Amino acid sequence: MPRRLTVLKFGSSILRADADLPSVVHEIYRFRRAGDRVLAVLSAYEGETTRRSEEARQLGSGEPGPDTARYIAQGEWAAVARLGLVLDRAGIPHRCLDVATMRLLAEGGTEDAAPVRVDRRRLLRALAEVGVVVVPGFVAEDARGEPRLLGRGGSDLTAVFLAHSLKARRCRLVKDVDALFDRDPAGPDGVSAKRFRTAHSRDALALDGRILQAKAVRWAEAAEQTIEIGGLQKDWGTRVGALATRFDERRGQKKTPPLRVALAGFGTVGQGVASRLLADPRSFELVGVLLRNRELPRGVSLRPALVITDSRALLTRPWDVLIEVLGGTDPALGLVANALRRGKSVVTANKSLVAEAGPALTEISRSRAVPFLYSAAVGGGVPVLEVGARWARRRANYSVTAVLNGTSNFVLDRLARGTSLEAAIQEAQRRGFAELDPSRDLSGRDAADKLVLLTHAMTGQWVDPASVEIAGGDVRSALARAEPPCGVALRQVARLEVCSTIIRTSVRLETVSSDSPLAEVAGADNVVVFAAEGHSALVLRGRGAGRWPTTESIMGDLYALRRRASRRAEGDPVVALALASTDEPWRTS
Repeated sequence: MPRRLTVLKFGSSILRADADLPSVVHEIYRFRRAGDRVLAVLSAYEGETTRRSEEARQLGSGEPGPDTARYIAQGEWAAVARLGLVLDRAGIPHRCLDVATMRLLAEGGTEDAAPVRVDRRRLLRALAEVGVVVVPGFVAEDARGEPRLLGRGGSDLTAVFLAHSLKARRCRLVKDVDALFDRDPAGPDGVSAKRFRTAHSRDALALDGRILQAKAVRWAEAAEQTIEIGGLQKDWGTRVGALATRFDERRGQKKTPPLRVALAGFGTVGQGVASRLLADPRSFELVGVLLRNRELPRGVSLRPALVITDSRALLTRPWDVLIEVLGGTDPALGLVANALRRGKSVVTANKSLVAEAGPALTEISRSRAVPFLYSAAVGGGVPVLEVGARWARRRANYSVTAVLNGTSNFVLDRLARGTSLEAAIQEAQRRGFAELDPSRDLSGRDAADKLVLLTHAMTGQWVDPASVEIAGGDVRSALARAEPPCGVALRQVARLEVCSTIIRTSVRLETVSSDSPLAEVAGADNVVVFAAEGHSALVLRGRGAGRWPTTESIMGDLYALRRRASRRAEGDPVVALALASTDEPWRTS
């Protein structure tokens, strides 16, 4: 059974249209990078259930039946499939399961049934394999395989039932409100609305019922299952169950102004980040974009007032956070150091910058008490640094074996299929997996830089990038090698070995057996294997290159800063850099 499993339910108030999918993806990702396995339960899009119900009545006899339920339930499955597509784009490993696959059985009326059984082993196996599983809410099936609906708002009941069945650490219903209130905070007397910190089930049931399905609350009460209600990107909320009812007087409804963001770099990743910032104006305000020249890429729309070509001009604008995706160290190093000295937070995906200047930059961030965050520098959509830091805490001797460079892995895959080196590189560039100059990727230097960052996350020690052995790590040398024998694959392998105070790092081209996790990873994906004697190996997989995986990781750090600002605005005295339940303290400042 997963030691840390979170069930997240997303209703139609959150999923109104396709434009809301990236926010849902990131809510899943923030719990995933905190070390949780995530089971996401989805409702149909806003208005979809009502529309389908009316259409079914018009097409059929008007009486509820399995065909009516089947037609209505397609709305949930469509939402699951859509979210799966966006999770894949973000490089987050996941699996979408329908009710037949997870064998979710229910008893009762066609449109008001109650769940009674689920295949726990199948769900837990999928969660162990990929970390994220997405399922439809509101719908189950009877013993004959006919669909059964769980009543209006039934996705709440699905989430509560699955959380109880799987013994999940938490069951969080993500709503369009931050918590449960004693009255509608948007209503005529909303100013006097009080927020529940905890609510006994009977007090939750006494409310108007628009936030929580009463049936789900009663089921949870009988099963002694606690429910959380909270909003997107919120650390707090309301816990409902066999708890004393208490109001949260300290935390009111004070709105946090958007974080003002300066973006340095507008290449493949920069454009992805800009699109996400502009899509969430309540959380972020993009105040300037530093370009190397004023010519915007084709198909990109950016207000002329935002475009800056001089880094000094960028520093004169008012902003709270700098996102650096320029790459390299010039002018990135001066820009980042200047921002930190001015007491501004920095988020970067620049692994060469952090590998070379990490000790100096982290010292500046400590002295100025401002965050310097770089999750996106390693792993893309795979939270390698966060998971690695947590895993290493209780182990003195261990090893890490990894494919850390998606570009090289993609090229090696294509070479194995008979593609020429030049054609493989061009395809990687065309698909957004490689920069215009891929020499750092192919030589092993990029993987070595990432290994420096991973070593620091796991051991707290900075190693000199020049000390990482990369002899024989150049992908281009694969052309001079004999073709690997059948049953093995050629990979650019990064290794970290820690034995007490001794640290060894290397990047080499190696042949690995076909049953190795390193051989199974394909294309631009990354894989990291953490191993220690006496412990089961931990394997992380996911997309390690490309616009959207890197963007997702950058947004992970940016939303962590946003939550920190919200806690401060709410009067929360706990405003340390990474003390929220879904933030990690390995990047301490």
